Amino acid sequence: MKLSRMAWNNVFRNVKSTALVFASLFCGLSLFLLVTGLLYGLRPENYVSGWGVSDFALTYSIYENEDLISSEMVSEISQIDGIENLRLTYAPYPQVTADVLGTGLSVILLLAGVMNFINTMVVNVSTRRYELAILESVGMTKRQIKRMLSMEGCYYWGVSFSLVVTIGTAIYIMLYVIFSKVISYAVFSYPFIPLALVSGLVLLICLIVPIWAYKADIKLPVVERLRISEKG
Repeated sequence: MKLSRMAWNNVFRNVKSTALVFASLFCGLSLFLLVTGLLYGLRPENYVSGWGVSDFALTYSIYENEDLISSEMVSEISQIDGIENLRLTYAPYPQVTADVLGTGLSVILLLAGVMNFINTMVVNVSTRRYELAILESVGMTKRQIKRMLSMEGCYYWGVSFSLVVTIGTAIYIMLYVIFSKVISYAVFSYPFIPLALVSGLVLLICLIVPIWAYKADIKLPVVERLRISEKG
């Protein structure tokens, strides 16, 4: 049997545990997609830019102690030759609080999914100690076992990421449609780069953790591992 087929079968040995890992990674990555995309699409800058191109703009921080732009200043600006339309718009900038809270929440849930995957893989490798020792005793090399375990981690990531790209994207589009009906300046923005970076980091973890768990379990010779497993 090919290593890829063995790895695929091993992933779905415990259906409940596998489904929980898929759900955890899916929720974490999907929430990151939703928060990142919506925060960018609902930025106050989109509201300001929606008025069109301006010849010049005055920026003023609302966090300063001085008064905001006075009516006298507005009156003087409006009297300048060539000005036909003057709009005064206040937008909080930078939008640090919402970005930090939203991104922090998505990262926490993503970490929960990753920790659930790590725990599942460590327990999985530990409970399969006897099986892996048998495979090694009949001729499978440690390199092949590591490759098989890495494939298992890759399958966990691949299925979860596929769910995010399909179902997660569909949810994001529906939420954007809802928000755009309420907030006129909402702009659709799909966070390709942030999602790719975070997904790549999760993939790296999914590839490394199984090998790390296996290395921590093979310090003894194969005969000793078989003997300990039989006694256990």
